[in-house]
Amino acid sequence: MAQIKKDTSLRKAILQAAITGQLISSCHSELDSESAETGKELLDKIIEERNNKLLVEWEETLKKNPKAKRPAPVVASEIDEEEIPFEIPENWSWCRLGDICIAQLGKTLDKVKNKGDEVPYLCSINVNWGKIDLEKIKTLKLEESEKQKYLLKKGDLLICEGGDVGRSAIWNSDEIMYYQNALHRVRFFLNLNQKYFYYVLFQYKNLGFLDAVSKGMTIKHLVQGALLNLTIPLPPLSVQNAIVEILEQVLPLVDAYENAILQKEELKGALPDKVKKAILQEAITGKLTEAWRKSATIKESGKQLLDRIIEERNAKAFAEWEEALKKNPKAKKPAAIIASEIEEEDIPFEVPESWCWVKGKNIFATMESIKPQGETFTYIDTDAVNNKLNIIDNPKNLLVKDAPSRASRKLHKGDVLFSMVRPYLKNIAFVEDAFADAIASTGFYVMTQIGMYNPKFLYYMVLSPYVIDGLHYFMKGDNSPSINTTDVDNFVYPLPPLEEQEEIVRKVEELFPLCK
Repeated sequence: MAQIKKDTSLRKAILQAAITGQLISSCHSELDSESAETGKELLDKIIEERNNKLLVEWEETLKKNPKAKRPAPVVASEIDEEEIPFEIPENWSWCRLGDICIAQLGKTLDKVKNKGDEVPYLCSINVNWGKIDLEKIKTLKLEESEKQKYLLKKGDLLICEGGDVGRSAIWNSDEIMYYQNALHRVRFFLNLNQKYFYYVLFQYKNLGFLDAVSKGMTIKHLVQGALLNLTIPLPPLSVQNAIVEILEQVLPLVDAYENAILQKEELKGALPDKVKKAILQEAITGKLTEAWRKSATIKESGKQLLDRIIEERNAKAFAEWEEALKKNPKAKKPAAIIASEIEEEDIPFEVPESWCWVKGKNIFATMESIKPQGETFTYIDTDAVNNKLNIIDNPKNLLVKDAPSRASRKLHKGDVLFSMVRPYLKNIAFVEDAFADAIASTGFYVMTQIGMYNPKFLYYMVLSPYVIDGLHYFMKGDNSPSINTTDVDNFVYPLPPLEEQEEIVRKVEELFPLCK
């Protein structure tokens, strides 16, 4: 788990999106199915398990004490509407932390009263956010009967009771270790994902919830009753796991760039762009949708999609040839389109099994030439593209008689403009409906997809460091270094299934607004 080091608005926004369900649309296909378990059903299972355990313990006690009182059943806590701090998805549930875990404070230190063997223990100074520091470990005395009670188990969540209340970390070692009463030890029932609840606590600290329920003026104390009374969002287990998976992809990126900022303050303005680059790279390698693939049903793999589109194009070309034969019996039969072979050494990185690699010549339509008509026309040259926002925001309205010779690229809604002149400047833009009738400069490669790509996925893929840096490699010339259409046509691009392309677009557009 990535150690959380610094409180930033970006991190707060990402964590808030996580614990409110906005970050994790990738599990919705699974959760919408009739067999999917909801947060309420998960909570009911936990309560059932707790009651079964109480009965087993009571039956064991009866063997020694026939008058042992039957324990009262555990019931899920009632939560009033005013206790709910934010909205969560319908298939989640609100609960109290005490409903889903057992919490216990550690051994009280007393040099006079404590007896037994010297054993290592953790105190609050050993617990930092997301990390346990084992550099300075003290010892205390525990009797044999106390060792099991205060022994840490792998997966225990440790929470500071005093000082910086709520500071938490997970004990992830098999090493023998105990803990003292400055720490709460939390063990969750069933197989709940303790990392998810760690992130909930971290965000609750950001929001001031933990300090608000703590006692004390000078030194705050998060007493056990207040801890167990916390109102917690409980997603289905699959969603807990998927949230953690996404956070542990994204938060290390934030950490890395925060460290760079701390070392070099002038990088502050570049952080959002760097995080976006990292997100795009995760997207086009399939890492951003790892959780989605576990529950998704793929109707058509990337390779099947490629084969289908090529087959449809060949069928269309053949049908057009047959029509042409009616007017011209000597019309030449079109050459069959085939998928370009890609050598193993040309594959830059691994992609999921359901993806494939494809060359630009197989995914982009042949660029169309057009001459300006009428009195005026809208002209898109590289100056018309905002390379910070990657949008068209400064088109020229020109008289047709003044049209430059380079004004001849036909545009369509959903095209991606890629400037072949100095590609590292990222003069890249998505063609919105407002500019579908504009004419672009021949300095652009106009990427018109032919059915294999979601247009927005294509746009984000082209913005990725892989494509920009990869095409930059072919740049030639000194005064106006450029690439050519052949470079774009022969470059290899990852092709996910269309459903996964849509999910990647959704993920990217959830995360990008947070990178500010």
